[in-house]
Amino acid sequence: FFLSAMVSSTLLTTTSLTIALHLLPTGASPSIARSTSRSRTQSPRRIFSAPFHRHFGQSKARRNHELSVQCSGSEEVRDPGEVIRKYFQCWNERRMEDAIGLFDESLSYEDTLYPGKFEGKNSLKGHLYSIAGAVPDNFMFVVDDLAVAPYDEKGIANVGVQWHVGLDDGTALPFTRGCSMYKVDRNGRIVFGFDVPEPVAKTGNISLGILKAVSGILKLLNRK
Repeated sequence: FFLSAMVSSTLLTTTSLTIALHLLPTGASPSIARSTSRSRTQSPRRIFSAPFHRHFGQSKARRNHELSVQCSGSEEVRDPGEVIRKYFQCWNERRMEDAIGLFDESLSYEDTLYPGKFEGKNSLKGHLYSIAGAVPDNFMFVVDDLAVAPYDEKGIANVGVQWHVGLDDGTALPFTRGCSMYKVDRNGRIVFGFDVPEPVAKTGNISLGILKAVSGILKLLNRK
């Protein structure tokens, strides 16, 4: 356990330093970087995304259509894929109230980096604000791929998203990939969310070894 903790701590420190280096302009010190960030003219953030918007069961032309989504605007968005793109866009613009407005009151949201679930709008609202306050303004979610399933008999559409985090100049940051699953109702409200961020520690073979050992123990216990 102690060795594992040391390795995890080292990886986290390395990741933090790597991301910090990405944030600094060439030859700039941290103090210069901070002053540059404050003085830079703020422009509307856009969501950088690959041209993928898949609607299963629909035409190829429809699947390949890149929807133009704006966080602002009075028009109501109902298309499930468009709703999720708008959510990411609002997050990138740090318009959290608009982002929260896309969720149903009785939503259930789970981020696998945290224990437990966020139940209801107020719980998720606090979570989103805490994340937005912990990262620089030029950190943005980038939608790499998005797939939408047809509505089921309950009027719910599943939306899968592959994403990563990058800077507003398009630079991708290390260890920031992830996948999310959302459920959107016919009213265009997100009723469920599930996030799986990329782990910093790549424990593939170690995890398989642990699973094998646990499996062996369980087999021995079942024989008794």
